[in-house]
Amino acid sequence: MRRKCVRAGPWLRTGTPLVLTDTHPAPNSNVTVSPGTAGTYGIGPILFDAPGTWTVRFHLFATCSDLAVDSPAGQVAFYVDVP
Repeated sequence: MRRKCVRAGPWLRTGTPLVLTDTHPAPNSNVTVSPGTAGTYGIGPILFDAPGTWTVRFHLFATCSDLAVDSPAGQVAFYVDVP
């Protein structure tokens, strides 16, 4: 039996996962996410207010449980070096 996921709200969000350190999150810049074509997405504006290696994390289908094997929920993270 396949479980259905209730996809309420945005399917991709950034929330608060833009951080330089555990105590230095990015300032609020009203980040928005807009799906484009062929797997592309517009995300921004993002304001990096200090130099360093920032961690940027995206949550995909965050309103879905990630316990089911076929759940679309997931996360991806990468680093951005700001001079």
